[in-house]
Amino acid sequence: MKLSIQLLSVISIAALFGGTSGAIGGEPASPPQNPHIAESPWPMAHANPGQSDYNPVAGLTGPSRMLKPSELKWVPLGPVNAWEILYSAPYPDGRRVIWSGGGDRIIKLDAETLEVLSTHTTGEEKFLTEREIEQYVSKADSLSGQPLYDHVFETWMPAIYRVASFYKFIDNNNDLYLLYSRIGSPQQYIRVYGDAVEGDPESDIVLKRQWKIPQSLLAGGNTFSLNVTHDGWLSLVTTSGMLVVIDKMFKEHHHILLPGSDADNIGPWFVRNGMANDDKGGIYVVSGSHMQRVQWTGKKLSLSPEDGAWVVTYPNENHRGSGTTPTLMGWGEGSDRLVLIGDASRRLNFVAYWRDEIPADWKGIEGQPRRVAGIVPVSFDDDEEKPVQTESSPIVKGYGAFIGNMEPAKAVIKQDGQGRQLTADLYSYLLPGYAPRGGIKTQWDPKTRTFERAWVSSDYSVTGSVCSISGASNLIYCLGVRDGIYTLEGIDWDSGESAFHYGLGSSHRYTIMGGAVRAAPNGAVDCACAGGLGMVRIQPNK
Repeated sequence: MKLSIQLLSVISIAALFGGTSGAIGGEPASPPQNPHIAESPWPMAHANPGQSDYNPVAGLTGPSRMLKPSELKWVPLGPVNAWEILYSAPYPDGRRVIWSGGGDRIIKLDAETLEVLSTHTTGEEKFLTEREIEQYVSKADSLSGQPLYDHVFETWMPAIYRVASFYKFIDNNNDLYLLYSRIGSPQQYIRVYGDAVEGDPESDIVLKRQWKIPQSLLAGGNTFSLNVTHDGWLSLVTTSGMLVVIDKMFKEHHHILLPGSDADNIGPWFVRNGMANDDKGGIYVVSGSHMQRVQWTGKKLSLSPEDGAWVVTYPNENHRGSGTTPTLMGWGEGSDRLVLIGDASRRLNFVAYWRDEIPADWKGIEGQPRRVAGIVPVSFDDDEEKPVQTESSPIVKGYGAFIGNMEPAKAVIKQDGQGRQLTADLYSYLLPGYAPRGGIKTQWDPKTRTFERAWVSSDYSVTGSVCSISGASNLIYCLGVRDGIYTLEGIDWDSGESAFHYGLGSSHRYTIMGGAVRAAPNGAVDCACAGGLGMVRIQPNK
């Protein structure tokens, strides 16, 4: 189904963002609107508290062609600031803004024109000018192979630990909440930024309040992920396994240490992914060897099964733990409510867990904990024995889930350390024959209670982007590579076939390091590019 931008503009916010009731035996509802976040197609990392990367807005549909420079709008935003860009709810004058930032600045842009409305510098570290950003990109474009990897890594390594600023959200007052830490400082904060004049999108950005996170809660780690419970508390988790909830005014907080934080600690990254929150107080976190639901009762965090909490182990053969943020599937009355991760087996598996009480008549899967509802081995080609890993979380629409291949098709020069290796892998994709190929969609059948492959395709590449699914267009949007050119890929959700692709160019301003690709409120497609240095709006001429 295709919806015009004009039609979308008159559909009510409730219809777009409020979810539906769901149908017993059919497709489940879309994720419900959390009343404490902005009514927007993309108000937070991974789109919603359930982390599904589901976007109701209709996006681009092709046809395939090479785009002109005038059809691509590049906006430099500064280091790591563009890892995630968020759309506000409409202001009284009907406009939306884009909030971005978390490094050297906080930025507010007009969501339609991309005009920078206000910039607030943090004042605590070097501010990169537009000229310096362009110099970085130009130098990257002049290099390849190891010199390129060194240039990127040496520029980005201090900032890479700011990945926590990826996990931010806009609340129902159009205020921006994010995690902040100054490079080289152990002190970390939750910060809230907003408009100096409430309701005026062009007013200055001000720091409204902040919470200095006690060192006792950091437990030797770093803050990593920020989310919102359905009753409006903030939830955050540290890399050392401390889960915290705090009210929005920072007056009361509760905390709990995740199971296994002593027994299977994998160093400073015991938790290295985001968390998912559901509408019943469940907080889902994957750690070194455990997948767990911690229950927020409204008064305390609980690990007790009597309150609805649970924990199971999963294979950790790569000794790094899962690389995926838990993603929720199944909403609405009568739906099967599941949570998905990719495990850490040598050959990756998609694993679905019952997220509420396990059905009484569930017989389980041989060799798996009874909590496991389904398991699907992941492969992107005919080689069923080739090791497969991913750092990309599944995206979910209905009972379907998609994940793209991020492994280079050829082995990249071995680097010293995981961070350097990931950087080299992501920047190798333009080299001939290195672009990863393929994606896989799995499907849950509520009638047979089985989790199976729906399709596998190796006809396109999916680079290091957070893909998204447009509910209205029924298309997956990702960045890819074809013949040394970065592309926007539109993939049919039902068949897995390429619906279209747009050629963008070969500049590293289009290289993506975990940034999201999603339909903007006006139907264009926005992506966080150049390793988080800026955003690109893809808006072909009509």
